[in-house]
Amino acid sequence: MKRKITNTLKSLFFWFLVIALLPRHALSQENPVWDWLINTDTLQGKHATGEHPRGLISLDDVPELRERIKTEPYKSWFGNFREKVRDVDYGTSYEAQETAKLAGDQCLLYTFTGEQMWADRAYSNLREVFRDDQIFNNPVSRGLTRAAMLRGMAVAYDHCYPAWSQPQRDDVNRQIYKITYATSANMGREANYSLVSNWMGVRWGAVLFASLVWDNPTAGEPSIMEPLRWDTFKRLSDHMEINLLENGWSAESMGYHAYNWSFIGPALIAFENRLGDQIPSVLRFFEPASEQSLWGIMTSTVSIERQESEVGVKADLSDDNQNMGSGLIGMGFRLYPERQLPALKWMHDYLDRGNIYSLLYYPETVEAKNPASIGWQTYADEQQGVVVFRDRFRNENDIVATYNTSAERFAGHWGPDANTVRLIGLGSFFIDGAGRTQLVAGQTNLFPGPVSKDQEGIKSEGTFLGFETLPDGSGFACGRGSNTGVKNQQTCFVVDYSVFEDQGGVFVLDYESDNGEIWRLNTPEYNTVDVHEGGFTITNPDGASLRATILGVEQPLDITTGRVRYGGETERHNPGIDYRGKNYQYNKWIDVANEGHITVVLTLLPKGASHPQISSGKTADEIYIDDHSIQLPKCEKNECTKK
Repeated sequence: MKRKITNTLKSLFFWFLVIALLPRHALSQENPVWDWLINTDTLQGKHATGEHPRGLISLDDVPELRERIKTEPYKSWFGNFREKVRDVDYGTSYEAQETAKLAGDQCLLYTFTGEQMWADRAYSNLREVFRDDQIFNNPVSRGLTRAAMLRGMAVAYDHCYPAWSQPQRDDVNRQIYKITYATSANMGREANYSLVSNWMGVRWGAVLFASLVWDNPTAGEPSIMEPLRWDTFKRLSDHMEINLLENGWSAESMGYHAYNWSFIGPALIAFENRLGDQIPSVLRFFEPASEQSLWGIMTSTVSIERQESEVGVKADLSDDNQNMGSGLIGMGFRLYPERQLPALKWMHDYLDRGNIYSLLYYPETVEAKNPASIGWQTYADEQQGVVVFRDRFRNENDIVATYNTSAERFAGHWGPDANTVRLIGLGSFFIDGAGRTQLVAGQTNLFPGPVSKDQEGIKSEGTFLGFETLPDGSGFACGRGSNTGVKNQQTCFVVDYSVFEDQGGVFVLDYESDNGEIWRLNTPEYNTVDVHEGGFTITNPDGASLRATILGVEQPLDITTGRVRYGGETERHNPGIDYRGKNYQYNKWIDVANEGHITVVLTLLPKGASHPQISSGKTADEIYIDDHSIQLPKCEKNECTKK
């Protein structure tokens, strides 16, 4: 018996390899692979019936949505959405996942308008998807792409169901089952199968959403989708538990969280629609820390224009970029606690130009309130060792300083960013990171010697030593560790927004190490750098300036400058630096030689403001900004405090 089972497993493995190694053109025709790999012949002649839509919204919501788009701001948002869908022409650049998304968007337009032409176009597009060679008819195709295709198919089915004929419903319903099964089974050769990875959130989010809008044609009999749905529920819960740290910070950083939740969010909404009042909070039901997952992102994001109609930049921690995608806040209106909605509405108005989730969920009757009113001016997650200090919530000139220890390392995305900082303020990035790369030349940090553009980071965790935050956004954070090869590196970052009457801030970086020889700062190439006695000054396109004064290093200073490609050698998914309608590909770096200890005092001021005099105090832990005293934290063993 054991040998028989073993032979059966070997046979199944053999056929899996056959499929995996087939040339892509061999997986074409209508869907011959699926016909024998996932046999749904038992569904022939049986009909998919159910109430739709029921995923993102319920059928009862449709009349209100159709009235909503007649008034502002929904009218303008709807007009923009409709024009984007009308303008899509994949022509010579056909891709299955994009065509499936287009079908989903067309079916959403049907929901808003009741116009049959959108449903007809959507079904025609899905028929093209079902003939696709590379993704649809390849059960081991790239999982992220396949999951995006599945999400589009499921949205289309849910929203066009009322407009399609029964044969069309049956057709799409059967194809959804096949892709749901394949996505549940695998994510392809390139996948990161670690439970913490966003690949798994995308996987289980797409499968759960599709399973919840799929209709069982064998009414009264056990559903063939049910095992997939319950397996996915457990796996998605496990993923969220490990992917979200104790105060809601994403283990892979903010950009990956936004992408991950573009799949998880719709799944949670559909799940809550399914269970109704049986669960008080779908976020708490899956993972309690998820209720805090927007806090750090909102504190971190500033409304600086990237490209036309795209607003919002945040710290590029891990191997992330600076961009903040849209849709996360709109979804948040449907998922997050009621006490957060006024702050989320304020942030939506501050950042978002409106999207499909704005149309569905924007709470017209909720009064927007400044996020500082609920304590979002600062944020900390001690498990990650990240602290965010913000001076205010007002406009694109808001200042956000971020310190990151990277006290946790997972088998997902990570970057060599232990003990590093980022600084956004007065209309631009002043201190950024390396982007989507494991190379360290684009990091702002301490190095053991001259920095090579090909030098890779060392994957190690930092140790978080303590922090303090104050009501005005000021505070400090300290940590130990290095991804650049520095031994016994200890960094303290002090933020003080109280020094200047008008807007501005003081930021102190104090480094101790056994072998640190170079301190490097990186800034986007759209800024200018001027080296002068005692330090250097970075000036942004608006004339605001960040002046660096170096203490604790023998004069004259040895300062060199150069540039490094943002994102290192990465080509795929490397967007560069988007800023005010232009794209930039490089950082400028500034290196300051030292002998293991260096203190850098940074003053950030608007155009025309004079920078203060910087001097050391009577003790090693005291610095004067003109006559204003700043105390450095005191660190003993594994704890840093500030008296």
